[in-house]
Amino acid sequence: MHEQILIAGGGIGGLAAALAAIRAGTEVRLFERAAQFSEVGAGVQLGPNVVRRLQAWGLQRPLQAVAAFPQALVSRNAISGQELARLDLGAQAVARYGAAYATIHRADLHQLLLDAVRPSADLHLNLDNAVDYHEDNGRVVTITTKQGKQI
Repeated sequence: MHEQILIAGGGIGGLAAALAAIRAGTEVRLFERAAQFSEVGAGVQLGPNVVRRLQAWGLQRPLQAVAAFPQALVSRNAISGQELARLDLGAQAVARYGAAYATIHRADLHQLLLDAVRPSADLHLNLDNAVDYHEDNGRVVTITTKQGKQI
């Protein structure tokens, strides 16, 4: 039997899970409640562990095109502007953690992941298909969508 994974939700987590599963050779059926993907959200901070995973998936170049890589995080007093704390990043983060720290708009990260999974023949993207119910019999998981379709 060909192994497949069912994913409920096409957000950042769902797309990252889909990409990891596809890269591991698993067929993915992803179910997203929205009829189309749209730009939502705000900024996201990506620690070096996340950046390393994106690099391992071959997404360094697309990440560099849309992310910022700050040299430091600085906390300041709101009234005086005095620096209260500083965390050096940039080259220090790369040397210490093996990858940079990045900031990115949520929509850009989502699009980067969507662009990475879309070309795969092992991805079956089901938009406008909210998962209403799931059942796990210990061997097989079955889902039912809001439209009543069982997979």
